Amino acid sequence: MGIVTVLAAAAALGAQEPRSWPSSGGFDVLQLESSCALHTTYSFDGRAPVEMTLFLEQDGPALLLQSGDWSSRGSEEYAVTYRLDDVVYDGTAFGVRGISGSLAARFEDDFLPAFARADDLLVHRGETVITHLSLEGSAGAVATLRRCFEYLTRESAARARREQRWDYIERNPFAEGDPPVTPVGPAKPTEISNVTWQRQPTPEFPERAASRGIESGTVNLVCTVAANGSATNCSIVSENPSGAGFGQAALRSMSRARFSPRTVDSVVDGGRARFTLRFQAGSMNSAPSSASP
Repeated sequence: MGIVTVLAAAAALGAQEPRSWPSSGGFDVLQLESSCALHTTYSFDGRAPVEMTLFLEQDGPALLLQSGDWSSRGSEEYAVTYRLDDVVYDGTAFGVRGISGSLAARFEDDFLPAFARADDLLVHRGETVITHLSLEGSAGAVATLRRCFEYLTRESAARARREQRWDYIERNPFAEGDPPVTPVGPAKPTEISNVTWQRQPTPEFPERAASRGIESGTVNLVCTVAANGSATNCSIVSENPSGAGFGQAALRSMSRARFSPRTVDSVVDGGRARFTLRFQAGSMNSAPSSASP
């Protein structure tokens, strides 16, 4: 599998058509969208070639090895030891999805100078040798890799600066739709039924009901809550029994009633309160209730 095919399959490494830099020490150096890479292929008698690609990214160096002889699986993790002469890196490697027989690992920044100084790379899985590769010429290749990445970083910063010059201009000032509204706080209810009173309504028992021998009645009202607690725009939702004067008596009593500040604060200005007034014959005044029917 060639380097372009390997890079195209490594989705996590952001493949694109690479730009070539001068080869050095037997390594090809390639510039990708967000990283630079050096690559070479090792041939062995009677075995499948081993491809090695060293990526340099913002997150640090990453090493990708691949062989047609290996059965490593994509996303599978493996405990692997990487030895660069006398420098040892123990850690977890993983198979790359979409690249059969692949093994990838990420390292700290000190891996790159150790790679440049080393003569050999020996890779172990426990006591088993995975591969043994010569790094002759790696110093020059790593120097070119660094130049590639410095150039890529400068180009990315320059591109970002060019794009930011126009940030103050709306891309499409004629786009339809209202601008987003930032909520100030939790929305308050527009209607409440559990009211409290600063001054309760005291409706009189209607004479019409008394003359008919009716001893009790109920009226359900809904009123707009004003900022000062007064009730405005009251209307009758229901009255029982009807036609006995309970509804009009309830409406008249609301002119002097006041909701308590707790009720006002729990509903938006201009919201509504729904409640029940109950009438009982023989009582001087009838009592309100916050319970809706």
